[in-house]
Amino acid sequence: MFAKKEEPAQFVNNRQSALEKDKQPWEALLQDVADYVNPVREDIKGNIQSGSKQGIKIYDGTAVSAAVLATDGIHGYHVSPAFQWFKYVMNRLNLNNLPAVKEWLEEIEYNMYMVLNRSNFYSEMWPYIFDGETMGTAAIIAEEDIGDGRIIFEAVHFGEIYISENKYGEADVLHRKRKITARQMVQMFGISMPGMAGAQGGGSGVGRRRGGVRFGDRGVGFGVATWLISRKFSS
Repeated sequence: MFAKKEEPAQFVNNRQSALEKDKQPWEALLQDVADYVNPVREDIKGNIQSGSKQGIKIYDGTAVSAAVLATDGIHGYHVSPAFQWFKYVMNRLNLNNLPAVKEWLEEIEYNMYMVLNRSNFYSEMWPYIFDGETMGTAAIIAEEDIGDGRIIFEAVHFGEIYISENKYGEADVLHRKRKITARQMVQMFGISMPGMAGAQGGGSGVGRRRGGVRFGDRGVGFGVATWLISRKFSS
């Protein structure tokens, strides 16, 4: 529940500030891990210029090779598209022996495998596992691509995620803070989103702000905006 007289947006922003404060003491240590073991994630604070060389601090590849080997093993032997790695069953054991139930379970199991094969699940699981092996915390987000009729998975950069745990030590709150282009915002939320009016026109030069989104820095559609999502997981 939101605090009295506190708008949802303000609630999320306040919680984001608290989560950033909680994460800050760990960033230096995790930056070292990224620099020497997981260079793809070395931009922890989001201030490295795009196109910069990665892994320039690595002087011994032992740790990287070990992490890659472990990730290949988990990915290849546990979540491989080459074999069936999960099976649906009912909680009540006697129901699994009913022919109609068995047929239904086999059908939805087959459908689930087809959904995963049509998606990018298997390609995104590798960096997800690798992040867990190296950074210690990993997140993967799924969303529906309605136009193509498929599910899109994304192993999220550690620097973009902020989590909170419940009383059982389970992560039940996830915030993601990242920069996206105006074009991506239109694709995600539509041109009718507040502040997006006029996003199809304009040019370069000094940027202008509309609803907190800056356009014109590198041409319309490439102005960078910060997008913050907040998700609360039910137990």
